[in-house]
Amino acid sequence: MPDITAVAPTRANKAPPKAKATATDTSVQTKSNEADLLLQEALLTLNFVLTDLCESSIPAGAAPAATEAQNISYGMCHDKDEEANADAPGFTPSIEFWTGVDLLERQLNAVMLLLGKANGLELRGAIAAVPLVEFARSYLESLTDAVAAGSNTALRALTTFAGARQFRDRPSPPIRRVGDSAEGPYSLQQLRSVLTAVAGVAVTLDQVLMNAQASDSEWNTGVLIDSAQILARHLGGMADCAVGGTVQGDHDRWNYGPNFAQEGKAGAA
Repeated sequence: MPDITAVAPTRANKAPPKAKATATDTSVQTKSNEADLLLQEALLTLNFVLTDLCESSIPAGAAPAATEAQNISYGMCHDKDEEANADAPGFTPSIEFWTGVDLLERQLNAVMLLLGKANGLELRGAIAAVPLVEFARSYLESLTDAVAAGSNTALRALTTFAGARQFRDRPSPPIRRVGDSAEGPYSLQQLRSVLTAVAGVAVTLDQVLMNAQASDSEWNTGVLIDSAQILARHLGGMADCAVGGTVQGDHDRWNYGPNFAQEGKAGAA
């Protein structure tokens, strides 16, 4: 009899199952994308603050440093080193980011030092600019702490009004009262003497100008105006010396011109 054996048909091999994306990989990628967006938003906030600083009535001596700080911040906002971080797990800021943080921190410190040298008519602008610089320094410090910790919660807080407001609501430092001594080349008693003398010269200057205004003689008016100029220089030298010559210079600078000191060095040579 013929051997009749049922042969089972050859089964087609099943395709290997596709690898499923793990929940860990998805969460890391989502967290990375969110951190990148939050960091970008925080950097834009910092840049807006520094732009306001540059557009304020900041003293001329501190304006270039403030502009440089704003330029550094702008560069950080537009720094995209995606290729360098493409294979990095999670959120990894670029080397350029940390370099920018270091440069910006140094530049803000320089701006604060320059604002501390303001005097005269520029003092108001310096007083208005200081809170903006303090805000930027504190905000930058918290931002770098959040990035270093990899905390999206901290980054998210910095992008909200409530989170940023904490840097503007800090209590003001206590008022420092002047005691028996004063900073500068003169003691407190000497400063009183200088102010008394300044007031006396100011009275004389006022009288000279009033006489010049009332004079009908061109020659007399010219003499009185020349006298007023001499008194004004004397007055400026007295006051400027009392604060260490920070406005224009010492008494010689006021009376003999800006090259007087250099002429002395040239003569000695």
